[in-house]
Amino acid sequence: MPHQYRLHPAVPSLTRHIQSQLTPPLFPFTCRRRERVARTLAKMGPSIMLSSVTETVAFALGALVPMPAVRNFALYAAGSVLLNALLQVTVFVSAMVLDLRRLEVS
Repeated sequence: MPHQYRLHPAVPSLTRHIQSQLTPPLFPFTCRRRERVARTLAKMGPSIMLSSVTETVAFALGALVPMPAVRNFALYAAGSVLLNALLQVTVFVSAMVLDLRRLEVS
């Protein structure tokens, strides 16, 4: 049967492909600490900020509801999502740097 008509690829080539995708490290240990943190923030920062901004806006719009219980919930939820985003960008980065120092020492 020609290879164009096969439904599934051969198993050895598939496992070789998966292993080749998993073996290289995301950030090699040869990078400096600042560069690793910068790469991590460049990769994850936009998604963290985009999701937190949209959730904060959605909950802030929920504060326009005249029912006091829903309004209070929406305000507290918007504030907590915003605070969570700020903590992820600041405290998480500090914890990551401390962990990188620990890895470099050991």
